[in-house]
Amino acid sequence: VSAQNPVAVISNGISTSYLPYYPAFQSAVAYLFDVNGAKNNLSMLPAFLALVDSKTATIYAACNNVYSCTSNASSEGFTQAFEATFKEADGITPMKLRTGTNNFQSTITTRLNGFLN
Repeated sequence: VSAQNPVAVISNGISTSYLPYYPAFQSAVAYLFDVNGAKNNLSMLPAFLALVDSKTATIYAACNNVYSCTSNASSEGFTQAFEATFKEADGITPMKLRTGTNNFQSTITTRLNGFLN
């Protein structure tokens, strides 16, 4: 996972095949929902995906529907929805995706080392 950080892959918009990263993606998603991980609830996924669409559309419209802002709008929309939806294991603290000292991207290796062992 440290060499295949799934959050960094998505954040950087790498356009190559995601297949080599599948084990890291699978582990990161498992961590988000497992009772031994962050303990989020799978039933929140439909609302999360709808929020991603809504946030992305709002950001895209704000930049006057310029094609060049599409990837930025998608990334920022996903980030905003992620941080509004997912919580840390305490069930209260919002999980930060890429900002702050305990963000998911920077701590994924540590989180998964504890989770997978």
